[in-house]
Amino acid sequence: MKRPTRDTVDPDDLYRENETEEQRNQKAKQALSIRSEHTLRSENLPFDIDVWYPTVAQFTFPSYFLPLTRQEARAMINMYQTSILRRKWLRLEDVDVLRNLEQRLEEVFQKHFQGKSAFMRLCGRSPKDADPLDPEDILAEYEDQLADLVKKNPDMDPTDPNTRFVAFTKVNWMKVRNAREVMNLLLTSERVHVDMDDWLRYGEPEQIVLREFEPELTVDNEFRAYVYKNRLNGISQYDHYGVFPHLAEIKDKIQDKIMALWEVVHPLIGEESYCVDFGYLPSSDSVKLIEISPFLTCTGAACFRWSNERDVEILKNGPMEFRLNHQSHVTDGLIQAGIYERFAADPRRKRYWDFLEQMKPSSPPPFSYKTVMWPCLGMTVGAAAMYLSGAPAIPTLLFGLFTPLLYTQAKEAKLKREFAQKFEDSLKGIKRRSREELKNLIFFYGTLKSGFHWNQKYLSSSEMLCKARTVDPFPLVIGDCGVPYVLGDHKGKGKQISGEVWLVSDETLKCMDDYEGLRKGYYSRESINVTPQGEVNPLGTENLGEISETISAYIYFKTKSDPELLEQPFYDCYSLENHKKLYKPIKHIQVKQRAYLGIEYDIGH
Repeated sequence: MKRPTRDTVDPDDLYRENETEEQRNQKAKQALSIRSEHTLRSENLPFDIDVWYPTVAQFTFPSYFLPLTRQEARAMINMYQTSILRRKWLRLEDVDVLRNLEQRLEEVFQKHFQGKSAFMRLCGRSPKDADPLDPEDILAEYEDQLADLVKKNPDMDPTDPNTRFVAFTKVNWMKVRNAREVMNLLLTSERVHVDMDDWLRYGEPEQIVLREFEPELTVDNEFRAYVYKNRLNGISQYDHYGVFPHLAEIKDKIQDKIMALWEVVHPLIGEESYCVDFGYLPSSDSVKLIEISPFLTCTGAACFRWSNERDVEILKNGPMEFRLNHQSHVTDGLIQAGIYERFAADPRRKRYWDFLEQMKPSSPPPFSYKTVMWPCLGMTVGAAAMYLSGAPAIPTLLFGLFTPLLYTQAKEAKLKREFAQKFEDSLKGIKRRSREELKNLIFFYGTLKSGFHWNQKYLSSSEMLCKARTVDPFPLVIGDCGVPYVLGDHKGKGKQISGEVWLVSDETLKCMDDYEGLRKGYYSRESINVTPQGEVNPLGTENLGEISETISAYIYFKTKSDPELLEQPFYDCYSLENHKKLYKPIKHIQVKQRAYLGIEYDIGH
């Protein structure tokens, strides 16, 4: 297991809750001044799976998204620090939060994956460095795959590192079938720990993504394509260490299928330069899109090299080249460390639930018979007294034997029920407190409305109060990415705007501030008056009191208007039709990240 190589904040720091905006900005600038994890995360952000998935869902694997809360991110960090780094950061409240997360995950499996398996990842990347739940089973499956490979290919040497590597690529060790397997990957991965830490430091929320598992999608069937300025100029096998002899025979066919699918999905992606991974499925002789990444050095170049000028020239300007690896770079040391040592059984290893049980048991302690000793003794003495007073012998004997036994069993069952109720109440308490904390009102007019691109990620734990219209006119325009803006530096112009008012918690409000880029200077948050339209959610009355005909809600204004935006027509509503037709999610997030990173998106920055 790898260990973090950078400092993490102390849990008492509460991830900048008590910091000023100036302090937070200074930390971000320091992180961006080097090739830090935060720099890499920021470069990849426009290509997170939740950015591009809705636009190309029919061409990739069905995926289900579970938005995380900041409390869950904190609990995951504290668990990693406790179980992996042996620091006592785990708190009692973290235990309830993690158990509630496990329950939420199990609900997703019950709803979408009954009888099926999934591949788990976060929005930005997968936990490839995590520990599987049963590593000894992985080794056993690897040995079976190795024996089967050599049996089918007698010319392959089982002691050769490349042969062993090819066999291991057939082991689906990241396949998950239930919530416990997902939690184990989440809580043992340094990648996940770093990404949760980055979120709480710099404000880019994460989601757990469960993708329908495809057993044929092994490493030898994955390929990376390179698109530059609307041309696909390069394809490579995804893994550049091993040699997969069978690929040479089907190379041309795979290239044709990748090119054909790319021509279909490219207009939907809405970006001129990127890298895109495809998977070849032998049984159906077809390819599917796996994921999209930036055309930057932070994306692996596979059999090409970003440091090689000729390779970069090919990837930018062609001619089209499909590269396969013809010389193995797999060594005995890599096999030993990457397979045998990594997946060796360790009797000292504790499961994540062992740590949770130590902190706060989910089952009652062993039943102590001392608690029923005196009542049972009294029943036995009573039976003896009945016998001495002339009661029939057999009924009295049965009473003396079975009454204490039945009493003991009833007492034990009652204690178990009470403990189970307390455990269930603690999980319900999390949900109840979440609803009670929805006391902030935000007026949304764009991509966060119900049914729009970002609604589930950011508002799944919130409640819509009502549809509404602004009392005053505001300039609502649509930018070239299909993103709606209300221009804060030109108030008084435009029209009354239709949108939605949502009830959100303080945590979600902070999350929205981060998403809208308040500290980066993209937007400002101000209060405006709106008029409710139609039905009003009763939760609003419960949390806020009576809802009047005019209510005050926050709105996010674009702080500085670009000249071209002022030339656009003013709208009174950003409709779902506008959204589906015009919105380019990758370009939208890129616009924000370019300003944040202070770079142009091109190789060599």
